[in-house]
Amino acid sequence: MLGLSMEFIDEGCPYDLEPYEKAHKLWMEEQDTLAWISGMYVKSALEVVIGSSFGKGNINYLKESILAEMSKYEGLTQEEIDEIEIRKMVADEMRWSGEQKQNGMKDAEV
Repeated sequence: MLGLSMEFIDEGCPYDLEPYEKAHKLWMEEQDTLAWISGMYVKSALEVVIGSSFGKGNINYLKESILAEMSKYEGLTQEEIDEIEIRKMVADEMRWSGEQKQNGMKDAEV
């Protein structure tokens, strides 16, 4: 992967190899992230297909790339990110509730 010759490895000291080790770790982290992102795209696609086959047409594929979504949160604290996500969930729930009322669902009695 890094293109190091056996001679370089044999003749070099461990200190000389540290940058290559760091580069390899960064490459591995990048590959792991890419695999995770690919899995998220596949998961979203499967949710749409399976949801549609069971009559749940309200499931949509991702509106934008995962990296674009992640870049929205750059520079924010975890608390700010959590607040944004909670607001999104509440808005989605309110929208879903409104759709269900339009479709004739009665309010749950507590």
